[in-house]
Order: sequence, then C-alpha cells, then structure tokens
Amino acid sequence: KDCPVLFLAFAMIIIACNPAAKYQEEIKSLNDLKSEVQTVKVTFDAIDFDKFNQLADETSKRMAEFNRMYRGELYKEQARILSEFNDVKRLLKKFNPQYKRLKNEFERTNLQLSGLIETLEVGADKDGAGNIVDENYLFKQIELETKVAQSLISEIKDFSDRLRRADVQFKEANQPMQDLFDELVE
Repeated sequence: KDCPVLFLAFAMIIIACNPAAKYQEEIKSLNDLKSEVQTVKVTFDAIDFDKFNQLADETSKRMAEFNRMYRGELYKEQARILSEFNDVKRLLKKFNPQYKRLKNEFERTNLQLSGLIETLEVGADKDGAGNIVDENYLFKQIELETKVAQSLISEIKDFSDRLRRADVQFKEANQPMQDLFDELVE
C-alpha cells in the first residue's frame, strides 16, 4: 500500500534534484538547433574558399580593367554581356570577409549553445560571466541564442546559394566577356 506512495515521493525528489529534468524540452530544442547548425556547417565547409576568392578577385580586376580601357558606348547586346559579368562580381562582393565572419560565427554559436545546454543540465546558479542564472535569465538567453543560430543557418543558406549562382553565371558569362573585351579594347 505504501510502496507506490514511497515510489512517487522518491521520484519527485529525484526530479526536483535533477535540474535537467525541469528543462528537458528546452535542452532537446537547443540540441536540435545545435544539430541543425552542425548540418549547415557541413555545407559551409564544402565551400571552396580559394576558388571563390580567386573568382571574386578575377571578376573585380577584369571589370576595373574594362572600365579603365574602354570609354565608348555599348550596343544593347554588349551592355547585356557586361551586365551579366558584373553580376558575378556583385554576387561575390565582400566574399572574403563574409566567409571569415561566418566561420567565426559558427564557433561562437556552437560555444554559446553548448554552454547554455550545460547550464540547463547542471542547474548552474551563475553563468561564465558571473551573471545570476534564474528562469528569466535562461529564457532570455534561450530566445537570444535561438535567434542567433536561426539567423546563422539562414545566412549560410543564402551565402551558399549566392555562390552557386555566381559559379554558374561566371561559367556562362566568362567567354562572352572575354570576346567583348577583345572586340572593344583592341
């Protein structure tokens, strides 16, 4: 008769003493988000930095050289070719600093998510900066880090898409641009 009551009392004590049990849903949500960040990082790590950095430099230099050497008017078709090649330059604008910033943001986001998960699991009463950890603090941090991680995921998807478009457009616009350059600058 008393056995189920004792069992329930014992279970309540264990749950009360286990901070992770209180935040199971939040921990699961943060772990899922961390996994999603890691999945997107695989996409990011597959980016050929040297290739796109070289492509960005090449398109910028060729556009600058064309603008320096040709001052005449363009026919509609010539203007289209120039515009399509310039679009590659636009798509790769600030590639190098953006790539480096995103790489650093992965490390920061992963560290923050891991720290927040650990804080929830162990029930820390202070964070790494010495701030008092209470429920209000935790939910503000969860909301903040969730937004940061989701923003990073979205930005990586946009960045990768832009690089794919730049690669395709360069392959299509490179030879026509070279032909136009040869025709007009001779």
